[in-house]
Formats: sequence, C-alpha cells, structure tokens
Amino acid sequence: TPIVAPSANKSGMPPPKTAEEVLAYFDGKVEIVLDAGPSPLKVASTVVDVTEMPPRILRAGPVSEAMLMDCLKA
Repeated sequence: TPIVAPSANKSGMPPPKTAEEVLAYFDGKVEIVLDAGPSPLKVASTVVDVTEMPPRILRAGPVSEAMLMDCLKA
C-alpha cells in the first residue's frame, strides 16, 4: 500500500535530509524512495490540521499562518 507523508521520521525525531538517510533510517523496510534532491528551502514542511476550522499548524515550516489564511480566503 503506498503511503505519502510530509516527512520520513518518527514523531520527535529529526527528519532525514537526503534519500540515502531515509533508506538508512528505515533499514530496509521501505522499498522505494523518490529522490527529487534536497529541498531548496532547507526546512521541514509545514504540517496543517484541516479537520477543524480554523486550520491549525501542527509543525511550523516555510508556509506561515498568514500565507495559509490567505489561501483559504481565495
């Protein structure tokens, strides 16, 4: 079953920065990693809970709360 996730780390652990680190972190439990190279932003993704209104940022990243709210108004 394919899984898509915003990061490849367990909660509370630092996210891997390369595809090689992802493969090493999961020690053979992952069959394939799509490697698009390092993120030019150099920070982990923003994670947002949109199951409630207003949405709540669970992990700060390159998308600020103001940017999120501007997108939701559109």
